[in-house]
Amino acid sequence: MIINNRLKPGKDAFIGPEDGSGISAKDIRIYVCGINGSTGNLGATPKAARIGFNNTLHANIYAPFGTLWIKKGTIAEGSFIGRDVKIGANIQLSLNSGFGDPELDGDGFTESQGDCNDNDATINPAAQEVCDSVDNNCDGQIDEGVINPYYEDTDSDGYGNPNISTDSCQQPSGYVADNTDCD
Repeated sequence: MIINNRLKPGKDAFIGPEDGSGISAKDIRIYVCGINGSTGNLGATPKAARIGFNNTLHANIYAPFGTLWIKKGTIAEGSFIGRDVKIGANIQLSLNSGFGDPELDGDGFTESQGDCNDNDATINPAAQEVCDSVDNNCDGQIDEGVINPYYEDTDSDGYGNPNISTDSCQQPSGYVADNTDCD
């Protein structure tokens, strides 16, 4: 719904889906195009969106050009975005956003579900870690479980020097995985 001016329901109003409709707060989006007062200054009145006292609000409200003011005693579920947002006393607030935690890259995970790079479908909590200096599975570690120690094998007998090693994803030339060289 687009409101070209201001949103100002009175006291004890209800904004949201009808009970039993199967619609949730995140499905209702209200875009308020009005500004504060005649100038748009944050201190100007009336506010772009003013939800009165003791209202029940189950919707997402976006007031990009002015103040969104939810007054005392309101029960509010949804998301509330504005140039300025004021929340009164004794508000029961629960966030259920219809605006977003979008799943951007098609991997089935959002940022709130642990996707640490929602611009790359190969990076997500279910991804297998590969050796590429990137945290592929979003666990806060880079290349864990895919880097191995290799030991220098100067005499090419298949046994490496336990005192000279390097960690790598692939076995470097002149190195082996065995560190039991005795000569």
